[in-house]
Amino acid sequence: MVVHIRAATPGTYSGDHVWYTFRRLCLVHIRAIMPGIHSGGYAWYILARSMTTDWIYWSASIEHQGKHWKSTHKYEKLEDAVNWVENELLVLEHLPVNEACTRPKMDIKERINHLKNKLEQSPYRVTPSDLEPKVIAYQVFIDIETSPISFESFENEFGETHKYSEKFLSPIKLTALVKLDPDLFKIEQPIGENTKWCRFVTLTNFYQEGLASSEAQLLWDQSKILQQYKSKTLIRARYGYKETETGYSIILGECADVGNSWVKQQENRQEYMERLAYRQTIFNSLDVNDLRLYLDLEPDEMSDTDLLKLMHEARVESPFVSEEDKKISRYWLIEHPSGK
Repeated sequence: MVVHIRAATPGTYSGDHVWYTFRRLCLVHIRAIMPGIHSGGYAWYILARSMTTDWIYWSASIEHQGKHWKSTHKYEKLEDAVNWVENELLVLEHLPVNEACTRPKMDIKERINHLKNKLEQSPYRVTPSDLEPKVIAYQVFIDIETSPISFESFENEFGETHKYSEKFLSPIKLTALVKLDPDLFKIEQPIGENTKWCRFVTLTNFYQEGLASSEAQLLWDQSKILQQYKSKTLIRARYGYKETETGYSIILGECADVGNSWVKQQENRQEYMERLAYRQTIFNSLDVNDLRLYLDLEPDEMSDTDLLKLMHEARVESPFVSEEDKKISRYWLIEHPSGK
């Protein structure tokens, strides 16, 4: 849930307070418009739940002069988040334009294009052709999101109910529910144990794309996924097949409510391979600034040391890095067991 507030539209102001209502019960008071000439600023407030605990918190973010500035994620009360935003806006209004964050937000294609010229000369450069497998194999996959089987709840300042302490079906119980044979699949939980997303990937590799597509359709049709989706036990599900080595995926179909589709515009294979090659190049290069730009991360979202840990872990597994460089990365990971 996001409360998006235009804190001050461009113009000259004598100073005032403003109030914003959100739905029926939320009243956000923000001292946004101070005397003087304003170029415009925004504030966001997001009510979120920690991925690892049941802590419910407010995340506050501000954007100034069309550039992202900073955010914080520690507030239990909306009032404290609003106070932080007000104080930060006062600081920003007294900074010259060029002292605000100079990195504009870009989508993934813009960020790759921005890095392209620099990476062309990188000694760690990986090209799409480097990633091409000698023989393309395919695996069928089925992704399923389930509703919690139990939870606790509370009502927030907006009068809306939020769930926590959620418990979900185990992968084995889910396979029985939707009639998928667990012996045919490697079962993954991409965002961790006791979470809503399970991915089923066939243990069999198929060497004909048409055969993989037919098998995906057969497994979907023989399952009870649609029945469980109709009964609201499942939130949504999708199926398709992917290249075993590159991970490039083709989505064949899904069941999901309107507005909750899992399927976005599908990336063509050439675009995917180019993006994958740039990603490997960036991770192998150990340039934290490049990785931060590629992932569009601010320093308060992930530290340089944490990013380095990700890069060293990737280098150790990369087929495009020398054994000497891999050894350096292994030593670094031993010396920084927690990314510190």
